[in-house]
Order: sequence, then structure tokens, then C-alpha cells
Amino acid sequence: MTNYSLAKITIFLIITIFSVSLSFSDNQSPNKVIGTHIFEGANGFAVFSETHLLWILNNKPSKNEPSDLLASLESEAVGGTYQFTGKNSMSLTISHAIDSDMIGQVWQYEIQWLENDRIRFWVLTPEGNRSQRTGVVTKIN
Repeated sequence: MTNYSLAKITIFLIITIFSVSLSFSDNQSPNKVIGTHIFEGANGFAVFSETHLLWILNNKPSKNEPSDLLASLESEAVGGTYQFTGKNSMSLTISHAIDSDMIGQVWQYEIQWLENDRIRFWVLTPEGNRSQRTGVVTKIN
């Protein structure tokens, strides 16, 4: 089995596990995040259950070659538990990441709720300021 096949199987299993957990979630969550979201302007997605978050993001241009897929997974694949700490704030405790130095980190986010199931987010610095790490996601289910 090639590395490309293993990567495809891993992605399929991750999506399946999160989809099963989502099917048991209350889709009327007041936080309106449960489901699958795509990143605007980037090749990637995020999946939220009631307590867990997974994202895979490809920041690199892709030629749809196996080596590009594997390289992108190594650059941005993160999962963990999240909780809302206020109407417009969230924290994420990272429990899974390709970069093992990220495991155990707690990231704070500022969130802006936009129209049409869209959310703008900023990762906050340790001082509580907005970092350059920002984006918009759109809920697709």
C-alpha cells in the first residue's frame, strides 16, 4: 500500500468518525458551529462536533499529485476539544497534530458571526491581541 493510499484512508476514517459523532449532535446548538465548514480562499475544511474540532488546511498550491497531498497534510492537520468562553470567544486545546510541539497547546480565538452561516475567526496572541492567523469559514452542512 502506498503512502498516498494510507493518507486517503486516514482522511476517510477521520471524516467518518466525526460524521458519526455529528449525527448524534443537536443541530440546534446555540453556538451554530456543529457541522462541516469550508475555508474561504483556502483549500481546506473544519468539522465541529459538540465538543471536538478537526481541521485540515492546504496552504500550498496543489497539482493534485500524491506528494502535494501528503505535504499539505503535514502542514495543517489539527484536532482537539473546544469550548466557547463567551459569545464571541472560543478556546481550543490541541490533542492531535502532525507537529507534536502543538499537542497540549491552548489557542484562544475571537469570533465574529457573519450572515449565511459564515464565521470569521482570529487566533489571539498570548497578550489577547488578534494575530495574523485569521480566516473565514462557511458551514456547508
